[in-house]
Amino acid sequence: MVIPRMRFFRALPPAGGFIGFQQIIKTLVNFSETRELSLRFPNHHVYLVNSGKAALYLYFFASYKKSKLKEIAIAGYTCPDVATAAIAAGFKLKLLDLNSESSRLDLDSDRLKDIETVVLSNLYGQVDEVEDGANVVVIDDACQAALSFRDDTPIGLAGNKIGVYSFGRGKAHSASGGGLLLIPRTMAAINSEASEIYSSWEKEGSLVSAVKLVKCAIYSILEIPFFYRLIVSLPFLGIGETRVELKFSKLRGGFGTKILFFAGELLKINKSKTATQLKAIYQSRIELNSIPCLDRKKNVENLIRFPLNVTEKVKAKIYKDSKVKKRAQELGISYSYPLTIADYFDSECVSSSSEVIPNAIRHAKTLITLPIGPYVTKKDIDEIFEFLKKIENEEIV
Repeated sequence: MVIPRMRFFRALPPAGGFIGFQQIIKTLVNFSETRELSLRFPNHHVYLVNSGKAALYLYFFASYKKSKLKEIAIAGYTCPDVATAAIAAGFKLKLLDLNSESSRLDLDSDRLKDIETVVLSNLYGQVDEVEDGANVVVIDDACQAALSFRDDTPIGLAGNKIGVYSFGRGKAHSASGGGLLLIPRTMAAINSEASEIYSSWEKEGSLVSAVKLVKCAIYSILEIPFFYRLIVSLPFLGIGETRVELKFSKLRGGFGTKILFFAGELLKINKSKTATQLKAIYQSRIELNSIPCLDRKKNVENLIRFPLNVTEKVKAKIYKDSKVKKRAQELGISYSYPLTIADYFDSECVSSSSEVIPNAIRHAKTLITLPIGPYVTKKDIDEIFEFLKKIENEEIV
């Protein structure tokens, strides 16, 4: 196992619609055996874990022995947690470039040659594509895309794909943590291995479940811009930052994680409406050369963050200038991922060079994301664009 050569902090703005007391209580009152996960997901074996990264790791670890190439294909620009999970399980990474005009992956048969397993990250709720009939194992990562649909099917729920959910802050099921792994029942050998590994993990106790639910409900205050700006201004709390590192606590999900999933499902319709409304406002404010976030074919992209390409100067200011970064955090602007996967990991972990991912490199230098949530208003959006304009014109020093 090779540890990544660096750790990094990145700002997380308020999540779009936390699971609060009302949804948790409603779910607890109505919860019954008829809503068990096995009935919600009839085509998959379900594994409750403590994070989306742990869900990925469980699948990677369970599939490692069966893998011939010992290699996982992922986007060159994506959440580093995907890479750390694969590396922790023993795999090397094969990097794939993004589209030239967006931060999506579109993979045809030519691009899938010599690939055994590919992860579709579906960044920010955008929909990645794999050519129909491709002879590859597809991991459909719904950690950021649980509100979106591909071919009229929710991301992560296709019967022929592995699904991964996260209930962390900033996700569609915004909570205090937790994750879900869905492995198709047709993959009997992998399920057998995964079940054996899963059974050895520590079980979540009732006290942990209770604390998780209360913590989640308290966190919901952070979705209100006023309170978020107040709390994030206290640097000793470290609110709004998360660390990406190669570390897994073997905490198995339990009742608390199950309740959070169903409570999050209650919010899906309202979140989707909010995402659609704010996406339209953002698109009315941006130039044509920005990332298109258009619904296409039978796909619906309900974003949890709005991706926007800015100049390298603007992103560098948001990432490196402490004064600008603080104000950006207050407005809910995130510099997203400042580096590519090739920058985070040594060559021992990555089988392809950065030369094959020019679009990913460009996005790392220019892509930021803007907030989408129930308390974000047109006035907030106007303030965000005015702030970005001031950075570009060097009016902030």
